[in-house]
Amino acid sequence: MNASPVDSRRRSRTALLLGLAALVYAAGADGNRAWGQATPTSPVALVPQGVVGSVPLAAPPQAVPGQTSVTSVDPAPGRAVIEINPLADIAPESLGVLGVEDGGFGLDMWRGTPRHVVESLLRRLPPRMSSRGMRDMARRLLLTVAPPPAAKRQVLASTSASAGDLPAKGAGVSTQLLIERSRRLADLSEIPALLTLLSVVPGHLEQEDLDRLHVETLLLNHEQAEACRRIRNSIAIYHQLEFWQKAMVFCNMAGGDLDRGMLGLALLRELGLADDPLFFALANRFVGVGEEDAPLAGILSPLHVAMLLALEAPLPAAVFDGAEPGILFAIATAPKMTPLERAAAAEQACAQGIVDGAALGRGYDAIPFAPEQLGNAIAAAAELEGAAARALLYQAARGEALPSARAEVLRVALEAAARANLYVATAEVYGPLIAGIDPTPQMAWFAETAGRALYGARQLQRANAWLALSRQESIINPQASAAVAALWPYARLAGGEIPAAEGGLEAWHAMREAAGTEPPSGATGLLRASFQALGELDSLNWNDIAAQSDSSGGPMPDAAFLYALEDASEARRVGETVILSLIVLGEAGPAGAHPMALGAVISGLSRIDLEREARALAIEAALGNGI
Repeated sequence: MNASPVDSRRRSRTALLLGLAALVYAAGADGNRAWGQATPTSPVALVPQGVVGSVPLAAPPQAVPGQTSVTSVDPAPGRAVIEINPLADIAPESLGVLGVEDGGFGLDMWRGTPRHVVESLLRRLPPRMSSRGMRDMARRLLLTVAPPPAAKRQVLASTSASAGDLPAKGAGVSTQLLIERSRRLADLSEIPALLTLLSVVPGHLEQEDLDRLHVETLLLNHEQAEACRRIRNSIAIYHQLEFWQKAMVFCNMAGGDLDRGMLGLALLRELGLADDPLFFALANRFVGVGEEDAPLAGILSPLHVAMLLALEAPLPAAVFDGAEPGILFAIATAPKMTPLERAAAAEQACAQGIVDGAALGRGYDAIPFAPEQLGNAIAAAAELEGAAARALLYQAARGEALPSARAEVLRVALEAAARANLYVATAEVYGPLIAGIDPTPQMAWFAETAGRALYGARQLQRANAWLALSRQESIINPQASAAVAALWPYARLAGGEIPAAEGGLEAWHAMREAAGTEPPSGATGLLRASFQALGELDSLNWNDIAAQSDSSGGPMPDAAFLYALEDASEARRVGETVILSLIVLGEAGPAGAHPMALGAVISGLSRIDLEREARALAIEAALGNGI
């Protein structure tokens, strides 16, 4: 069917506008450079410094395409000959920043796992992980230097690549796994880790997915200048795509070039790309159009956050309601946010494992309080709400020199955090403060609080010291006896030595009964499953547990995943075992997992010599279930 004259004119007009936009944007990048001319760039460092610890490896020992090796030989005395041998092409999908010595899972991580299985499982990774243990394993999995898995015939239709998953430009170089790994890191808001991975991607692998991801990650990390440099360098290539046009408008306006920014907005409207009210409302504020105090609404993107921060505009009221992890990271680390906004975002980010306890502590420390509030912190905190109350308790505990007074503030702070479903995050914040208190007989009343928090903060040696004190004082001190009952499961899950006199789960029930505290519903089954998965026997039979249980646990995952996890771990397919473990636990994490699913994960990880990680997940499950 032939196009009408109107349609032809419309297409011509659109093409003209897009070409004009590219010309204007390219000229705006550098007034002395002709449109389309590449910006000179310095070589990309293969070992970026100061982002994710030590990164001694950027890729396995493979060659760059077209590179050659030079070998000197001497076939006859006095005659030297240089032999040039071509090397194999590099596999971009093998790029990473973690070797075994840095916590990576090794070059043979995918040995024995077909490529289509890896591709499908990567897409099934939970987009959010509140568990710190799960996030740690996911980050290491996605950053490990390892050759890509071998391709095999696909046997399931669902494993085929989607239409949007296009290979990199160039001579058929596959980057799909690299793209999927980068997307998963972005989903988890592993911002510094993702920037480190993207920094070792060769520049010749032009790929819009990776380029956009890199720009958005830079914006979330408050690197506006570098993000805009990349946007200006890429606009001529991607000028037909809406994101790049909007990003260029932002860079022009934030950089003070309001004329080009307004021209960009006009082009977006002319092209019918005006269906993002929040973007246009923020863009108008750069030029003083619209009400400054008008409420902002909409789902925030990295570009929106960058615009808000550049304008120093107040956050939308519902910013924390379902905010993506990357948005929480950006707000928690933004210098221009108010201290209370940063602390509130840092609490949510720490609860999801996006930032660590030290970062949350810095957020708490930045909130100003009057001396009289700090001097009577427990009473003053009762008059405050949310992050402000918890920040006051943190500062008071940190500034208190008397161990007993500090311990009392810490006890109140941890109880407040538990009511706000922030216990695990707060335990990590308070871990260093608790570790500074010596476990003396005079402090036996604090043993249960201190020990549980230290187990949650993975300070096992200090936690065991409080349990040892409780055992010592339990004969004469009822509070110490109760602490033994409370801490016994954690010591066993952590792999500590358990005296024969304390027995197993039946004895634990007796200890809890003597202390006047009944175990939470489902606690016995969860602990029995965890112990069994760790290869530890217990005298309490499963039929006795079933007879007394009133809980069936969390939802069970598909049986295929449980059997696949068992097969992978028994065959020691490391990467496959790790990724299946993460999928089986799901977004609910170990705290919300069915005991059988948790046991399957603990068993699988233990088989591939990740027992430390397995025990950490078991402790998280116990903490999350109020044990």
